[in-house]
Amino acid sequence: MRKTGGCLVSRPPAPVDPEAGPLAAFAAELRDLRDRAGIPSMRALAKSTDIPMSTLYAISAGKRVPSAEALTAYVKTCGGDSAAWLAKRSVLQEQLAAPSSERMERWTTYAPTRLVMLVVRTPESLERVLAAAAAFEADHRIQLIFTIDQPPAPDPRLHKHLKELGVLVTPWRQAVAADYDLIIAAHASDRLRELRGPIAQLAVGAKGDPVYEQLLASRQFRSLYRRALGVRSHHHLVVLSSTWGSDSLLNEHPDLPLRLLAELPADAYKVSLVLHPNIWRGHGRHQVRMWHQHAVESGLLLIDPDDGWQPIVAAADAFIGDAGSVSLYSAMLGIPAIDTKQNLPGQLANAVHELTRPARSRPLPEEAGHAAHVLRTKFYEMLSIDEPSYRAAVRALPPPAHTQVREPASFRVVVREASGEEIRLERYPFVPGDHAERDFIVATDRERDTRVMHEAEVVVVTDPSPLAEAVALVDELHMTYPAARLTAAAAEPGLVITSRPLAGTSQSEVALIEASKGVTPDPALVAAAAYLRLHRGLDVRIRTGPHDFMIKVDTPAS
Repeated sequence: MRKTGGCLVSRPPAPVDPEAGPLAAFAAELRDLRDRAGIPSMRALAKSTDIPMSTLYAISAGKRVPSAEALTAYVKTCGGDSAAWLAKRSVLQEQLAAPSSERMERWTTYAPTRLVMLVVRTPESLERVLAAAAAFEADHRIQLIFTIDQPPAPDPRLHKHLKELGVLVTPWRQAVAADYDLIIAAHASDRLRELRGPIAQLAVGAKGDPVYEQLLASRQFRSLYRRALGVRSHHHLVVLSSTWGSDSLLNEHPDLPLRLLAELPADAYKVSLVLHPNIWRGHGRHQVRMWHQHAVESGLLLIDPDDGWQPIVAAADAFIGDAGSVSLYSAMLGIPAIDTKQNLPGQLANAVHELTRPARSRPLPEEAGHAAHVLRTKFYEMLSIDEPSYRAAVRALPPPAHTQVREPASFRVVVREASGEEIRLERYPFVPGDHAERDFIVATDRERDTRVMHEAEVVVVTDPSPLAEAVALVDELHMTYPAARLTAAAAEPGLVITSRPLAGTSQSEVALIEASKGVTPDPALVAAAAYLRLHRGLDVRIRTGPHDFMIKVDTPAS
């Protein structure tokens, strides 16, 4: 406070430089919000918010992170969005928690002779820069430091990833005041010219692209990625990829994932969806998951953005995309591309027919490793030091760990061939509102749409129970779902079923279904076979996708 003409007035807060660091930038944004709200003085703000003047001055000077309560009161008084500002506060806390080069200087132990600045702008540019920085592995002469070329709409995931990596991060204002032996960036920006040192700008989809090289190496581990996604050896993995904006795949075909699931046999195909991070950011994770809820319940692999797109593409058998960079890399890997304007199942059948098992497990291409060597040689030339004697590493990507893997909750079943005791059928994920061809519906206990459970001809519990419990469970299902012609529960020796009385009979049938010796097919598939058996009165041989088994019917022991 200061005295002017006998009156006490609040002093203006000290100037703050938004380039001085994340806390200063946050304070500058808060000041701008207050100015736009037309609140002229700190005293007026303190009166409106009940925040002490000393706290307001510290916050406005960039000397303190406001508490959640103080920030909410401040922002609401100034007419701002408190939820958005609390999210910004979380990002600020992550930035401040990350190690900084300034704080680490006094703990220096090694004696590096070259300083390399890695400039990042988005999580995607971070991935590319990290792939290139692998050239410096195990070289004690090199010290890496990161800085952020802040875009207009920062992605909070970038700060999260930097914190998890434990890298040294220098604020931009400090970064432009130092000299570097090499600067590496994976994006174009006029601000890069503000940094002092030779700049290596990484190209996309060209010779020497470290991301492409990583994909080449990762294709050899496709079976690892597929297992992590629940994709079996008999499945063909179809990857859908959409960038953001009005020309994107999902903008033009929003129902494509669900449509594709409904048209492809579940025992032969798996469908995954890779979305550009801006889609998750622009609409929110909750909203994106809500839009694709039916598809996920039908078996869609909605790839978590934290898993990245690279291991998914490395595991793919066919690809449907748009003009995004993921489509470019898929084409470079030789993955068959499917045209959405033509018959999808027909194209996919032709594409997977061309895929042979030897091609799937071909040895590491000769070009893999060459680009890493070329890139490292260029870097060390720019650094004016000798290249290490050991080979440049080409490291495969880790398997996806965050994507939710779910089998279809319900199936529509179509009998394709029936001759004698042999039946060939196809199962498709059941999609609500789908009126495609079907002979009957099998609903499992994974189904959350109760309407489907009450409309299905077959209802089955897929987790195995002891035999006595399974017998009791099918009776309970029998009463709960009166429209079902057959209810079933997986049991340790097989599948227990109970069926509605057939024409000309007065009692339900309770039976134990056992598949061929040594075969453990999906309980939902065995239940479908049991349903067909009821209409034929014979033990039957079932063929579908990779499954080929006999079912035998016995009365369970009491």
